[in-house]
This record gives sequence, structure tokens and C-alpha cells, in this order.
Amino acid sequence: MRFFAGSLLAACCLLAPAAASGDAIDDFQGTWADVALELQYELASDLPLANAPFLGTHNSFNSTAELGPTVSAQDSNQRLNLVDQLEIGIRALELDLHRFPSFGPNGPSYRPVVCHALPGGAGCSTEKELEPVLEEIAGWLRAPGNAEQVLFLFLEDNLYTEGIHDDAAEAIERQIGDLVYRPVGGESGCVELPATELSRAGVREAGKQVVIVSGCGEGTAWQSLAHSWEEHRESRPFGFEGFPGCGPDYDRTEYSERIVRYYEDSTKLSQGTGRADEGLTPETTAAMARCGVDQINFDQLEPADGRFDASVWSWNPGEPSTGGCALMRLGGKRFPFGRWVSQPCAKLRRSPACLSNDGETWVVPRNRVKPRAAERACKRRKAHRAVPRTGYENQRLRLVMRERGVRTALLGYRRGPDGWEPLDAR
Repeated sequence: MRFFAGSLLAACCLLAPAAASGDAIDDFQGTWADVALELQYELASDLPLANAPFLGTHNSFNSTAELGPTVSAQDSNQRLNLVDQLEIGIRALELDLHRFPSFGPNGPSYRPVVCHALPGGAGCSTEKELEPVLEEIAGWLRAPGNAEQVLFLFLEDNLYTEGIHDDAAEAIERQIGDLVYRPVGGESGCVELPATELSRAGVREAGKQVVIVSGCGEGTAWQSLAHSWEEHRESRPFGFEGFPGCGPDYDRTEYSERIVRYYEDSTKLSQGTGRADEGLTPETTAAMARCGVDQINFDQLEPADGRFDASVWSWNPGEPSTGGCALMRLGGKRFPFGRWVSQPCAKLRRSPACLSNDGETWVVPRNRVKPRAAERACKRRKAHRAVPRTGYENQRLRLVMRERGVRTALLGYRRGPDGWEPLDAR
């Protein structure tokens, strides 16, 4: 994001945070938080992007680990390079693009670079050009095991001219062009992201992995690759209220119909004037997850960061464990906001979690049934077995369970040969 025009000399003297080690990244992979967040990501893949949570980073590129000892990276937003961020589950990246001159025998020429700078590129020095940064991302997307991963890529546009936009578009085409979900009709002009229609599952069905959002830019080459997202909403964290209000910035209609993004900014230059935000603490992160904030974009993220644990709104720590049935439990210090546990399905009798056939209301019968009878119990109430897809849905189910006096509900979520799968489609 844009920052305050401070002294470049001061920026050079700021010490960047130390980068996390590869061992720390390896240690994080396979932990409870890593597994639970991956399951949450998959659960929401059939929701439209306006309701599908992504964990992301703010100014994802702005670290010495990514850019080296440049001017802008000395006042960094991140500690990990882009590939390491992807390795620990980040699926929304932000790259700030600027036009920056290089000088040759025929005078200056401009190229698109990735840099945290003022509009016009003041503050850029020896930062990377766009193409090698995209090459790193492309390598991760094409790596074995990552074919099902969908990346939300925000390109903040400070390129200004059609020629530079064309150069940037050519770099995108060369590195990830075959992976980009393209705007329908982009060859005729700027197209808004269909956030209430397109899902991650839809991107996969099209054989793609990347959704690019940006400004409208200049020229058809750019507009054929990048969606506009003028209709999204974004804020920094100031007094976030948590469930059920989830204010003060947006009401539930905006949450339902638009992508809502919160980002923090830890750089000293961004805080040079005005008000420093309150940061995305673990407590604020957990509250946002329960409200269904679509994109939570962190600064200074590390593998052992407590905000990963805080982003888990579903499974209780240590779960899922044994068994093929998922239960939601309420009450006590262990389950204050409703948490999930797994149990063997045999001999299990619980109230089923049902979602009304219009998809609007959770229904929880008081009578306990076996898993094979749960769908019939839901149908009698004009509903079907279901599992929450977001933290907000989970909280709505929790309230219904509490009103009905049900402390444990059987979710429409089963462990199969390929892992955990929802029994309802959205």
C-alpha cells in the first residue's frame, strides 16, 4: 500500500527484521494449525470469492528476504520471501508495481518493478523487476502437489502508461499466463471481479490457479489479465468489534456481497503521519475469523506466529484425531465459541446440524439420531445436513445450538478415502 513521504535516508538506516529459517518453515508444516487451516481453505472453496476466506500478507514482497538490501525493503512489511509465505499457507499476495527508469545509451527507459515506494517510484532503487518475482511464484504453483492451490494476486498499479502496462502484461503472460483466470470480456475493456459468482472451485474447473485484481490500468493486454476490484472494501484494524456486530467498518450486507479485506501496516514510513493502526493481534485475528472477514493480510508473519492458531475457527486444538464423524461442541473454557472434534461414527447418536434448503438458517433438532438417520431428520425440517464454511457460519450455528440447548451437534462433514469432505454442496 502507499506510504507517507518520509526521508529516504531514514529508510536506509532502518533495520529489517531477521528472516525465519527454513527449519522453522519445515517445523510448521504438518502442525495442527497448518492442517486445520488447509481444511478450512478447502471447505470454503465452493463459496463465491465474496464469502471465501483467504489468509494473506500485506506488501508481501517488501522484505530483505525477497528484495535484498534495497532502500524500500529496509523498512519492511515481511520477514519471509514470497515462496516461503506460500509454503506456510498464504494464498493472497500483494505486489506493488511501479515504473522505474534504467539508463542506457539512448537515454532513460522505464520498466515495471516491484517496490514499496511513493507514486511515481520515488524510493525505488535496485528492487526486482516484475518478471523474476512472478517466476518465483510460478515455480511454486507448478510444483508437484500444488496444482489445486488457487492464489489471489493483488497488483497495486502505479504504472501509469499503456507501454509499461503492456510490459507488465507480457511478463505475466510469459510466467503465469496459462494459469490466470482471465476477465470475461477483458479484451473490450475493464471488467470487475465477479466476486459473488466466481469461486475457487470455479477457477479450478477452468483449469486455472491465479485470480489477478488491480486497477483498470491502460490497454487491452493488461485488462485481459487483471480484474478490477473497485467494489471490494478494505480497512486497517481500528476498534474491531467482533461477532455478532463485526463492525464498526462494514455491515452484514457488505460482508455478504463484497470482498472485505483488513490489513495492518507495520512500516515506519506508513506511520510517519496520521494514526498507527492497532495491528492484527491474535485476539483481533480470531475475532475477524469468526466474523468471516474474507482477507486478513498480515505484516511480519512467521511460521511460529500465534496468528495462525488464531485464524482457526473450526477444529479444536489436536483435532481432527480418530474417527470419521465431525462434531461441534459448546461450553466451558475448551469450547467458548464452538469447536469441532472427531469421533468414530459407530454407536454415535447426536443432534444433526441442518441447513435450511434456502441456505439461510441453521436448524438443530433436539432429538439425537445415528449418522445414517441424520439426513432424514433434516429433511423432515425442510433442511439438509451441512457443515459451516466460514467462521461466521460457525457462530450462527453456535447460537442456534445454544438456543436449542444442544451442546454437541453432528456436522455434515465426513472423513473419506481422500480426506474430510462436506456432505452438502454450495
